[in-house]
Amino acid sequence: MPCEPEQFARQMNQLCIEMPHTRRKQDGRKARKRVLRKMKPLLRMIAEHARRHRDRLESDDARTGFSRAQALQIIARVDRTLAQVPAVITQAHERLIGDRTVPSEQKLVSIYEPDLKVIVRGKAGKEVEFGNTLFSAESAQGLILDWELYRQKAPPEWRQLQESIERQNTFDLPTEISAAGADRGFAAKAGKAALQASGIYDAVCTRNPAKLKARLQESQFVQLQRRRGSTEARVAIFKQRSARRLRCRGFAHRHLAVAWVVVGHNIRVLARMLIKQEKLKQAA
Repeated sequence: MPCEPEQFARQMNQLCIEMPHTRRKQDGRKARKRVLRKMKPLLRMIAEHARRHRDRLESDDARTGFSRAQALQIIARVDRTLAQVPAVITQAHERLIGDRTVPSEQKLVSIYEPDLKVIVRGKAGKEVEFGNTLFSAESAQGLILDWELYRQKAPPEWRQLQESIERQNTFDLPTEISAAGADRGFAAKAGKAALQASGIYDAVCTRNPAKLKARLQESQFVQLQRRRGSTEARVAIFKQRSARRLRCRGFAHRHLAVAWVVVGHNIRVLARMLIKQEKLKQAA
């Protein structure tokens, strides 16, 4: 090797730091291309050294101090990373050199988490995010009745709501779903028609300001929209996961972590409800 591995990392980090600073330059597009043209041969060199080390480890692992199982684990990790190098180079070339947009379903967001997707949020200062879309539906009492962590690209929000209603209709619920409330992201003509066809009161916040003003005269709509405000705070439960951020490696682990969060949350809500009922009995 021409230098220590740390030197390779230092060189790549310097180029990564240089890349965003090109935006301030007058010829920013050309500057970004120059930086990328330095990154590509450096990445290929790093990949080639990694491949040789990987082959050496496979053929002579006894001299490394690793057990065979540990060596195989390292080899598998190196293989997964090396397999993604061509896609990384191609994606960067298409975007910066070719100035062509890469479709979201073809984007490689993370070499460590291939299941992460591009999520268009459209918020100020945060147009897009990266992760897996989580849908959550809860009762008026705060119990989470249904949830879905989407591994692939999530369908439109109105469709997520319909899928949730279809799943809940298969449950043995004491009462049928009579109303559904959600924010304006779920507003769509197709969703409104589906709720009406199911005989469910539509309390989804409309996008039209004039229609929203008229709907605010409906007491049930106002009540459900106020109740929806409590659901927004529920997002923090999933994010923080009892003071620990939800950063589990791999989709399967994230899915399991969300399931445990839902179980823990519902147990707390049920406990509060039982305590309240007991107090009312004692007061009576």
